[in-house]
Amino acid sequence: MFCSNAVTQLKLQCDARSLPCIRCGFTVLLLQGLIDQLRNWVNEDIRLRNKDQECVSIAEMYRYVSVLLLSHTTGFSFEKTIEVLRQAGSTAPSLDRVRFIADNILAYAPTGRGRQGEMHWNAQRDQTRHLSEFESIAFRDTRKVFFCPLHLLATLDDDLYGTRASDNQVKMLSARKADKEGHSADALADALFRIILAIRFRRRGEAQTESVKKLLSTVLDGRGEEANTGCIVTADRGYGKQSFLEILSGFGLSSVFVMPEHLLRVHPFVGLSYLDPVRDDLEDEALDIGDAEGESEPRAAEMGDTHGEGNGEHPAVAPHQLYCDRRHTFVIDDDPTLGPEAFFATKNAGTGRGRSRQRSMNAIAVRQRGTDKFSKVLRFMYTVPAGIQDGLNTWIAVPKQNMDKKFTLFQTLRRGNEMQDLQDVVSVFLRERCEVLTVSQSCADWFVLRQFRVAGTNAGLVLMSSPCFRSILRLPASSGTEETTIPHCFERFYKGWFSTKTSTEAMMRGSANECAVLSALRAKPFVTAVFEVGMLAVKERRFLACSPDGIAVLDTSIYDSEGVGEVTMQDCEGNDIILACVEIKTRMADSSVGEAVLLSCPDVMLCEAGDDTFHKYIPQGHMAQIMQQVFVLGLRVGIYVAAAETGIPYIVVYRCSEMVLRTCEDVLMDIASPIVKWAHEDTLTIPSFVTAECQRTLLTRHKFWHTIDDHVWKEGFFPPLKLFKHATQTFYSKTKAGVDGATQQRAILRSSTSHFKWEQKIASQTIKTIAINAFFGWRMFERQDLLESSQKFHSLESYRNRLNKVQGTADFMLDVSQELLSYAATLLASEKEGAAVEGMLGDSYEVKRLIALAHGRKRKRLAFFNSAEGVALRISVPGHSPKQGAVQYCTLCGQHPGRYRGHRSTYSCILCSTPLLMRVYPGLRKSCWHVWQSSRVLKPRRTHAAVSRRSSVELDAVQSAVNSNDVNIEADDNSSTASNDLLTPRRSTRISLASECPSKSRRRPQEGSSNMEGGGWRRRLV
Repeated sequence: MFCSNAVTQLKLQCDARSLPCIRCGFTVLLLQGLIDQLRNWVNEDIRLRNKDQECVSIAEMYRYVSVLLLSHTTGFSFEKTIEVLRQAGSTAPSLDRVRFIADNILAYAPTGRGRQGEMHWNAQRDQTRHLSEFESIAFRDTRKVFFCPLHLLATLDDDLYGTRASDNQVKMLSARKADKEGHSADALADALFRIILAIRFRRRGEAQTESVKKLLSTVLDGRGEEANTGCIVTADRGYGKQSFLEILSGFGLSSVFVMPEHLLRVHPFVGLSYLDPVRDDLEDEALDIGDAEGESEPRAAEMGDTHGEGNGEHPAVAPHQLYCDRRHTFVIDDDPTLGPEAFFATKNAGTGRGRSRQRSMNAIAVRQRGTDKFSKVLRFMYTVPAGIQDGLNTWIAVPKQNMDKKFTLFQTLRRGNEMQDLQDVVSVFLRERCEVLTVSQSCADWFVLRQFRVAGTNAGLVLMSSPCFRSILRLPASSGTEETTIPHCFERFYKGWFSTKTSTEAMMRGSANECAVLSALRAKPFVTAVFEVGMLAVKERRFLACSPDGIAVLDTSIYDSEGVGEVTMQDCEGNDIILACVEIKTRMADSSVGEAVLLSCPDVMLCEAGDDTFHKYIPQGHMAQIMQQVFVLGLRVGIYVAAAETGIPYIVVYRCSEMVLRTCEDVLMDIASPIVKWAHEDTLTIPSFVTAECQRTLLTRHKFWHTIDDHVWKEGFFPPLKLFKHATQTFYSKTKAGVDGATQQRAILRSSTSHFKWEQKIASQTIKTIAINAFFGWRMFERQDLLESSQKFHSLESYRNRLNKVQGTADFMLDVSQELLSYAATLLASEKEGAAVEGMLGDSYEVKRLIALAHGRKRKRLAFFNSAEGVALRISVPGHSPKQGAVQYCTLCGQHPGRYRGHRSTYSCILCSTPLLMRVYPGLRKSCWHVWQSSRVLKPRRTHAAVSRRSSVELDAVQSAVNSNDVNIEADDNSSTASNDLLTPRRSTRISLASECPSKSRRRPQEGSSNMEGGGWRRRLV
């Protein structure tokens, strides 16, 4: 809606001011008010100072803008830029005149300043107080086009107008800004398309709240509060104060602010932080944050009543309520072991004159993973419409980009039994026993769902602590030095689930090596395929899960058929196959004994779980893990790959007997079930052996984990996720870059000199900002076809990508500079003919006479319209509009000096009575209509030779002649040199075979090629 309204307003404003809808037209539209005012101030200064210069005309101002934009785009000096424009064929301005305007352009009226001792009634040193008129005029026309309060996402941020002048009024240094040093300003911009709507330069001694209030007063310009609630303003921590939220609410605007991390005064949530508070946070204990009501996430309300700790049940987690809280009464702990959680609060607040719908302010604090020392707590305050507020109270799953899914086993959520290939066969077999939790490993959902489950290292710990398991694998008895009680095992599980430690270098190198190892494994002759999987859990025992490195499909030739019938399945073609789980262990450092063993072993070894080969080549610390994977997946065969960064030293293919798998099940159910089964019950009851400190962590972690786990079991797995973000955080991230994006675009236009003073830099930087706004508007207008229907407008991201492909910023500035010079030449000619034109326009009889002369012109139309009378009718007389009628050849491009017929149009000018093309054909930058209305001198526009139109009978005759190599060559009927063409040796002659329906775009094909366009064949023979 915002883009549709902007395109409509662009066309409406251009029509109202008789400006063409081209680059120059949009630039003049947005700059017109500012250029007129700057010109008046320069002329006033010339008269007051008695300077030996003529007053500046409006045409000279646009010439200055043209040189300024091109100079700052290319980095050339004014002299070099003017030389480039002359070489391009444009009417370049005088260098002295451009330099005079650049050195003397002003940002406020000369009558309000005291120069050289006279007119000293105003302050001499503070010039910022005089900028109000400049700020109001600069973006007034931009707001007419782009400010739509009902469909606007805006960004309030500080901007930096770069200048190193010695008279800089309010200097700011910033390493994150493009200009690094300059005058700071508050700016309001569209958040999605980076269009600056208003700026207000910082004043000396003025509070930031007052600056923002005056900025909004300029933007809204008397609009009622009820009409502004659809406009949502986003601001960063620099504006993170409750007073700013109240100011926006007073104007009827919605807002989303992010608060400073540890300023306790400005947010209803107080962080019990690892970091020390600042001195101001410990003062003013009587500060009241107002009446507030808040609660944590909805899951907290469903956890039952309070129970005692002694009976094995945990204290209930009720919603966090705030009733007239002082600021130190309610705290958010940022302990690093606590889980993600969001806390909400609302506060009733007055809203100015009381007519706004925003009656309350909402606050939210989002706790997420931070460092090893403390969690990060993001604080937001917002006032948004009710429809948007419901969407902000959710979590967002952000998927990873550019994931390779070629060898991923589970890619789609197929619920039926339809099997199309080997991948489907394997997928259906595994889903009969297991539920797919994730499709990949080391992603955000994998790290969350592995909590409260027995998998990997934790499963190995449980199995290796059992004498029965060690006995069946022929392992020696445990030394007994390690405790194997349930509380001790739970402590080990707890550390594995919620550890904040990062991966070591060896772990990262091993993970990076897995893709190469899997590729090498696929090349083995006994391996049919290897698929990558994520995490799978047993359906009947949801707390038992595993994450193998892959699932391999083996050919039965690796084994004799005896003894493997129960694990053999068939693929789609009826061939027997064996499924095996894959575990890869990369060796980072080898001892001399280990190297000797590797050199003496074969490439692939077959063994049974617990035999001598199994013990020789598989380390004891990895045995329990691979046994648990085989049990969870319901398989009988596994592959252990001993890998190195240089290759695969050996591979062990092992089989597990029924007794081994049954022992794994018994041990896991006896020891692991009491440790984690409680987390998967409908009613949450923490066991009594859990300490009070761990209970607090388990309660916060379980709420978020249960939400994700419940969604996966009901709706299916996520795609590989990058992270989980709260919706408020996502909304803020998408809408915070409006001003910074516009600054980056303006940074492309860099000045080639730094000798200008503060006032001249302010004016030139503002002109460039408005030119960037025109650039964005022209892009929208050029692709307005994407806004016509939902079929063309797929998404905001797709729409912005298509806008970026229209034209670059530098190319736009080059084109608009040349067009501005042409526009200035038109203005200059109009100024010279001003008196005559005004007399002519005042005489209705003269206008009718010119129209009658135009209607009577059947031939030599260009000669008439290039005369003084024709130019006056085309450019000076208003009211030109297109009308649709019969198809006629365009006056400008319908023919060229070779007298080939060109393009035809159904539109003609209602006053000039001349057929003109409205569209822009490939190779042309402007339509004939725009050229006709804006150029004082008209020239025929070169076009390609037209395509002849023949009947179907003629087409068949010519086609048969071509096929029989007996071609009758026909010259163009309109060519005056046909006979000469036939006598010229090796001259290419065109044969046109056009269908009855002509194509929309007719381009001459290259020699020796044939193509099909618009349903017709064209062939070029040499």
